[in-house]
Amino acid sequence: MWFSEDIDTVKQFNHRVNETSSSSSGPQILIIEDEPTIIEFLRTGLAYEGYQVVVAHNGRSGLEQAMANGVDLIILDLMLPDLDGLEVCRRLRERGQGVPIIMLTARQEVTDRVTGLDLGADDYLTKPFSFAELLARIRAVLRRRGGRPEPASLQVADVESNTETREVRRAGRLIELTPTEFGL
Repeated sequence: MWFSEDIDTVKQFNHRVNETSSSSSGPQILIIEDEPTIIEFLRTGLAYEGYQVVVAHNGRSGLEQAMANGVDLIILDLMLPDLDGLEVCRRLRERGQGVPIIMLTARQEVTDRVTGLDLGADDYLTKPFSFAELLARIRAVLRRRGGRPEPASLQVADVESNTETREVRRAGRLIELTPTEFGL
């Protein structure tokens, strides 16, 4: 097995995941992996945890999806058909894509880990892996990145809202709001 948990434990949640995954509004994770068992394990477990999951089965389609979909995080295998994971990571970084990448691979040598991190991966986890540890690493990477940055100032017509100063102005005049009103 490529992962340390019993896959049946995760599969027992399949019914609930299938009912809720289409309505999930959590961060979107792109899994670039070619092993069907690992894909199903990750898709089921991540969806159960509230993540939206997109899958690519090879490096080339993974790179295309990462560039097009605006995902929040990528879980990237290194040994992929078409284009290996190191090349996918290198190309994403060359194109200015700052999306967090966690490499999840059977390659355990220190030189492989160093190469992956030097090419721009945010974290590196080897197979077999603990799903609980992967979740913790996902949360840590997303926390460090702070999710998608929000602009400090939003403007619609003559109404301007500044999230840093928590002020709202209309036509230049300050509108007094309570913290609750501003939050809404």
